[in-house]
Amino acid sequence: AGVNFRTAVAAFVPSPHRGDAVLHVRAGAGHALRRRAVATRSAVEGWDELVVAFADAEILAEEVCGFGPDVRVLAPGEVRDAVVRRLSAVLECHPLPQGVR
Repeated sequence: AGVNFRTAVAAFVPSPHRGDAVLHVRAGAGHALRRRAVATRSAVEGWDELVVAFADAEILAEEVCGFGPDVRVLAPGEVRDAVVRRLSAVLECHPLPQGVR
């Protein structure tokens, strides 16, 4: 209960590097992503740009969704699309109340 086995195993098994994702992360948020970042620089006010290596776009998208509005995916498109797909599915299951954007 409450254990994410995928994350637990991934911590011990090195994954092949498939690509780099470029993320905007709100200042003071996304600490797990910051620890894994291969590069970090200031972006627009209140946001930092991180480059995070990933092996699986779907797994990274799952992680990014957990940060809610504090993380934005700039590239690659496959990670961004996976995030949008997940968040759209949540909205389908749990629509916003009328009048809320």
